[in-house]
Amino acid sequence: MDTKYNPFGFNKQTEALLCGVGGNNLIKEFKRRDISTDVLHKLTEEDFIQLGADEHLAKVMFQTLYVSKEKTPNVKLKPHQRISDKIEILKIGKKQFNVIQDFITYCRFKLKKKRINSFIEPDEALSASKVLCLAADSILKEVNETELKLKELEAVIIMPRSSQKYSYILYSIPIGGLCIATYILFNRIQS
Repeated sequence: MDTKYNPFGFNKQTEALLCGVGGNNLIKEFKRRDISTDVLHKLTEEDFIQLGADEHLAKVMFQTLYVSKEKTPNVKLKPHQRISDKIEILKIGKKQFNVIQDFITYCRFKLKKKRINSFIEPDEALSASKVLCLAADSILKEVNETELKLKELEAVIIMPRSSQKYSYILYSIPIGGLCIATYILFNRIQS
């Protein structure tokens, strides 16, 4: 193994960067001086000229590889802007917390209804943790199906009404569909 190998010196990455910015003719000099990738952004135009680049190439390489140390100015928000942002964040957090709380309540209800042993099906090695994952997946599928049904009902409700005669029918269909969807959902929850 080569004892002069320096992992922090010139390597393939440095060579690729030089090729990418048009410094193919500088590779030998960079390799000879063992200049690493970490140092490239610190080099000035004069340094590139000293390493063998012409003025135009040195300027292009400097502009390409130079990392600006200037930070973008922070825009200070006025107190009323900060408060409204924080209130919005709190509202979103509260909605998310309510969804999680409802899901936990539902899981407690399901767990109280059916006792789960550590191994439900010993022959198949079906454990309680796998069953909980399967239950969560099935609940999410039911929620998605209910959501789709509600969207279909919404589309029926929003449809343009051409005559007064069908308006009563159009109002009763979504309400009936909503009742049926709710009934199906509660039956699945209970079973």
